[in-house]
Amino acid sequence: MIEEICSSCYEKPQGNRVGLGHFVWCPVPHLEEVPRILDVERASNEDHYASKFRITQLSGDHFKSKSKLPVKALALGKTEELLISKAKKRPCLVVACDNTSYTDKTVAAELHGRRHLQDSPMILAPIYGIASPENETGFPPVMVARIRALLYTQFFFVPKTCPTTGIALAKEGIIRLDRLFPASPNRGISPMNIKLTEEPLDLLMAMLRARFGAPPSDSLRAVQEILYEVLPDDCRPPLIN
Repeated sequence: MIEEICSSCYEKPQGNRVGLGHFVWCPVPHLEEVPRILDVERASNEDHYASKFRITQLSGDHFKSKSKLPVKALALGKTEELLISKAKKRPCLVVACDNTSYTDKTVAAELHGRRHLQDSPMILAPIYGIASPENETGFPPVMVARIRALLYTQFFFVPKTCPTTGIALAKEGIIRLDRLFPASPNRGISPMNIKLTEEPLDLLMAMLRARFGAPPSDSLRAVQEILYEVLPDDCRPPLIN
């Protein structure tokens, strides 16, 4: 119930730089219980580019050294595979974005050519929908009520509209702190020009720290106790100390 306990929840960011607490659109990969593999082979001995493939589920035969002819366009290593997954463009929240830069010339010289050690990705938390006649797979009502009261460290509710500023998202949703993923700007990120204000962002970061095992802060506990008291009786789980 951040819209009720915080003085405001959304604001317009200053400048064009995407930063902590900003909302963006980004393709979000579907979490596969058993990953699927695109098993690729050379179509012939003569053509380095032509290939044939089949889709199969991950098994004990994958990610092992194989004696296959290489496909030039893929450049797969001997123990590398192609994972495939569905993805959907979703609203996301930036929960980390500032990485330590390599200003030391000695380190910069060592990193020459190692682009994978020079990445500067953001960490995004995707936002999923709430159940409705149009979205039967979304979060159900009792669960949403508990999430609004900050009872689950992996979920954080965001309303559609900030009652103070009038700034609005496309719709209300649930930020999933259990589905964090890295993304670089060329992954298809589109800024929304909306960000969380300081109060709800502090609460979310406290939830994130608790999610990773830190003791809940006194302020987070205080807010959780207040919100628990106003939960409808049929939505209240037993209070856990």
